[in-house]
Amino acid sequence: MRNAIRGRAVFGAGALALISVATMPRRAAGQTQSAGSALEVLKRLPLQDRIRLTSHGIRISASEPSIKGDTIVATVHGRKRSFAPADIDTLWVKKGSYGLVGAAITGVPSAVLGAFAGASLATDRDSNGKPGSGPKGAIWGAFLLGVIGAIPGAIVGSVFPRWQRVYAHALPPG
Repeated sequence: MRNAIRGRAVFGAGALALISVATMPRRAAGQTQSAGSALEVLKRLPLQDRIRLTSHGIRISASEPSIKGDTIVATVHGRKRSFAPADIDTLWVKKGSYGLVGAAITGVPSAVLGAFAGASLATDRDSNGKPGSGPKGAIWGAFLLGVIGAIPGAIVGSVFPRWQRVYAHALPPG
């Protein structure tokens, strides 16, 4: 009995550590400011299917961006529209989706629940009166329910695009 309680306490501490590590921010470099004009930044990037920019305080989501001379041309609400690089305050590009974040949000709690359920089911005595194997049950429960729980979160998270700011217009001091 004492070993089972100790095993659950150790497992609970491990699960808490896993949750802490899984929810830590990976990096803060995603919102970096680039040097040069928006035109130069867009020329350096690989061809994007969607961009998001702000111009005069208005956020615009555009598709099919291209460079014609010294202007940026993109489709906004079905019409081609051109933007002068000097008028662009910020420029954002699509960088993947939130699939992994969604999987972590739903998968980690499911894994913790599965670990507790697996541990409690595995510590029951079998028909011969021998104690079960709690840690094995906890591992299997965490794996099975974690994967099953992570799938819907990954599907929902993959619907939402992740944006990265690649240009921010430097404001004059003052």
